[in-house]
Amino acid sequence: MNEKTQSFLSEMVKVVARIADEVDNLKHGDTLGGRLADDASHLESQLSDAIRDEGSLKKPIFEGNQYFFVDGEKREGPYCTKCWDEDKLPIRLHAWNTGLNCPRCQTFVSREEGSVSYNQNS
Repeated sequence: MNEKTQSFLSEMVKVVARIADEVDNLKHGDTLGGRLADDASHLESQLSDAIRDEGSLKKPIFEGNQYFFVDGEKREGPYCTKCWDEDKLPIRLHAWNTGLNCPRCQTFVSREEGSVSYNQNS
């Protein structure tokens, strides 16, 4: 996880904790406050789990100007190298004409040569 994402998620956990505390104050005698407190607590737990799990994600394997993620026997991909390298976004490449195209940045990987061309506008 990049530092910016880690910082954002950490701040979100703090915000959710503050919301849960405030809602907990309303909880006494207010069923809506109780539901909100439960929802905030659940969200806080999910965010904490996401931060913990993010660090255990596998790194992509580079092959033929594409990335693949491997988990045991399962291989997923191909994913765009540009989107992953620049923004850590796992964008799946789509089959298009004689190669694979990224729907986000328009990177094109030729099936025959494995060569890559980039959209000048991205």
